[in-house]
Amino acid sequence: MFPVTYYGALLPTTVVQTESSRNILAQYLQLQHNFTPDGQLTLGLRHDDDNQLGSRVSPRLAWVQALNENHTVKLLYGEAFRVPISFGWESGQPVPTH
Repeated sequence: MFPVTYYGALLPTTVVQTESSRNILAQYLQLQHNFTPDGQLTLGLRHDDDNQLGSRVSPRLAWVQALNENHTVKLLYGEAFRVPISFGWESGQPVPTH
């Protein structure tokens, strides 16, 4: 029915990840401003600094417009950076850097 691959039993002695050390620092800044009674702008920046992958800045922009008491429209733009888990990094798997 579904293709399933059996890799063996996961025993308490099975090594899942070797010991590793990483330093990851993230900072986030957000500004919200009501330009009109019905419209709000949100600006955001996130800075990620990883001792193995380097630094990355991810922007965020949003506009929320109230159409009436019951309806709003929200326009969003954003970028994100996901730090790979140590297992993917140390197992030789391809790691996206951006």
